[in-house]
Order: sequence, then C-alpha cells, then structure tokens
Amino acid sequence: MPLGPTIIERLNRARADLRMGVPVVLADMRGAALVVAAEEVDAARLADCARWAASWRWRSPTGERQR
Repeated sequence: MPLGPTIIERLNRARADLRMGVPVVLADMRGAALVVAAEEVDAARLADCARWAASWRWRSPTGERQR
C-alpha cells in the first residue's frame, strides 16, 4: 500500500478544506479550477484568491486568448 493518500482520502480532504473556507484546486488533463465555498470564505482569503487568479493567463479550449 502506498504511503500517499488514496483518491477517496484526497476527496475527503478537499471537502473538509472547503467546509473551513480553504480554497481547493480541482484539475484534470483539460485544465484546473480554483474552488472556494462562498459561505465560508473570509474577505481576506477571497481577495488573495482574486489576486492569484488575476496573475494567470489562460486560453479557451479553442486557443483564443480571453480578455
């Protein structure tokens, strides 16, 4: 058995983090999303998320730059 968490344990951790207002990154081969529970996040953490998200440049699935 590997020492790292199983997928079930990782999902449970993400759920617990979201309940505490901690952002979680969900990712697959197509991309990623920063997710945070609106009911639990405080203003400072939300501002940090917005700054972090604004620092990323991204492209749509068609390859066109988003504005």
